[in-house]
Amino acid sequence: MQPQRRRWADICSRRVIFKLMLVSLTIFVALQIVELFVNIHYNAIPRYIQRTFVPDDHSAKVIEVNASFEIDPKLDGYSWLQCKCAGRRNINFTRNDFNSQSTCSNEATDIGFGQKVISYSLFVSTTEAIPFFFNGIVPNLNKLRDIYPGWLVRIYTNVPINDHTCLFICQHDHLFWCNIERIPKLGDVSSVNGRVWRFLPLGDPTVDIFVSRDLDSLATTRERNAVTEWEGYNKTFHLMRDSQWHKTEILAGLWGAKNSLLDPSLGMKLRAQIIEDGRFSVGKTVDQSILTRRIFYPFLDSFLAHDSYYCGKYKESITLPFPTKRNGQEFAGHDDLQEADTLFVGLLKPCPIECRPSYGKDWQYC
Repeated sequence: MQPQRRRWADICSRRVIFKLMLVSLTIFVALQIVELFVNIHYNAIPRYIQRTFVPDDHSAKVIEVNASFEIDPKLDGYSWLQCKCAGRRNINFTRNDFNSQSTCSNEATDIGFGQKVISYSLFVSTTEAIPFFFNGIVPNLNKLRDIYPGWLVRIYTNVPINDHTCLFICQHDHLFWCNIERIPKLGDVSSVNGRVWRFLPLGDPTVDIFVSRDLDSLATTRERNAVTEWEGYNKTFHLMRDSQWHKTEILAGLWGAKNSLLDPSLGMKLRAQIIEDGRFSVGKTVDQSILTRRIFYPFLDSFLAHDSYYCGKYKESITLPFPTKRNGQEFAGHDDLQEADTLFVGLLKPCPIECRPSYGKDWQYC
């Protein structure tokens, strides 16, 4: 009986091992299928991204670059050609026949005059990669195309053109990659604080109007309606304050300028001053301090502000309420690409009555 029991024990143990191996193999195959599905479904998100990392400074996005991508030196400044994107950019502006160079790239120069630009900063501060950027830039690009038709997107960055960034560039012909180490006429301005790079369209002869924004803030129709209202005024500068947390003169991700109303020499002078102030500077509020000193107070009479909370405090030339009612509790410049309705419920305070439009005095959150 003893040998027979041992034989049955061996058979049972083998069956258990076989079943465990079968279960393990099934799990492995299932995981591979799930991974394949995810990669197909999110084909714009590079595989090397491993985890989410959101830095305290929301305008600075951290990205690990692929150094193996080879660039033809002859195509420097032409991201569309470097990426070998199919077809041509579907963009029409006045041809640039006067050799006026943009402050982005040769490619942006060739597009010509009359550009309307939404400007962002993206700079590398560590070797860690964040899917937050890749999850964020694509929704923003799609949203911007819808609510800012005809506008171009510039990303000022020290991230080189590579096979990952080309995914975005080739899918969005309104996106221009501005290599901060090779800006036409300005050269290498990488020593300037990265938060300031997005201000470089100021004084750009190819740009009529631009707005400076944060990469992690999803554009909204509310914001766009305010910009549209500003476009109808003869005011050079624009800013927005849209929550009780926006208690400052000017926010670096919620302002803009009309180069078309600036004397060209003044525009270039202001840009040079901003670059010099930002060189080798550190700190999370460097950009706003520079704007306050160089733009806000010297040109207070040239500002139009949309302000839902501090409309009587800063004394801009024109201060207006936001022209459209807030959607839930979203606000211009909210620093998360998720739906603001789920993030900020109960956090916004009611707007002061004097900051509400005449036709919306009953808008508690205006």
